[in-house]
Amino acid sequence: KSSPADFFDITEWMVDALTLKEGKEKKFMKLGQAQMDENICFVLMNENGKISKVLFPGQVPEDITLKRDKKADEIAEKVVQWITHGETFFHSFRVTGTSFQQRVYTATQKIPKGKVTTYKVVAEKIGTKAYRAVGQALGANPVPLLVPCHRVVGSDRRLTGFGAGIELKRKILEAEGVGFEGEKVKKEYILQEI
Repeated sequence: KSSPADFFDITEWMVDALTLKEGKEKKFMKLGQAQMDENICFVLMNENGKISKVLFPGQVPEDITLKRDKKADEIAEKVVQWITHGETFFHSFRVTGTSFQQRVYTATQKIPKGKVTTYKVVAEKIGTKAYRAVGQALGANPVPLLVPCHRVVGSDRRLTGFGAGIELKRKILEAEGVGFEGEKVKKEYILQEI
C-alpha cells in the first residue's frame, strides 16, 4: 500500500501548474490523493472539510491552488477502496448546480449499492421525460460515488456515459455486487422505480 508521501512530487507540480492567472482571486482547496493501480485518484475538499470534487484516474483538477491535506488523503484512499472493493463510505459534500441538476442528484442518491436504474427511471422520479438531460446532469456530477451516477444505465441495460470511462464504471458496479451478462447488467439488478 502506498503512502500519501509517495505522491508529494506530483502534488508540488500540480500546485505550481494549477495556480490561477494573476489578477484573478485565488481559490484554495485541500487536496487528497491515493494510488489506484498505476494511476491516482484525487479528492478536493473546501475550507469547511466538505468534499467538492472526486477525480478518477486520468482526471486532473483545474483552476485552483491546492494544499495537501491528511484528511483529504484518507478520503481519497476510501474512494480507491470503494472502486476496487465496493466499500462504500459517506462524508459530507457540497454540490452546486441548477435546480434540475440538484433534483437529479437527489433522486440518484436513492439508488442502493448493488442495484442500478435507468436514466428514464431517474427522469420519471423527478417528473420529466428529459432522459438525455438527466444524463447531462449526471455527466456534470462533481462527486461521483457519493452521488452514485455510476448506478444509472441505458434502458437497454448497457453502460453508458461515465466521465472516467465505461471500463471503470463496470469495475465499480462489479465491486458493489452488480452482475453482468455480456455487456448488459443482469435484469435482476435493475430497479424499475426509485
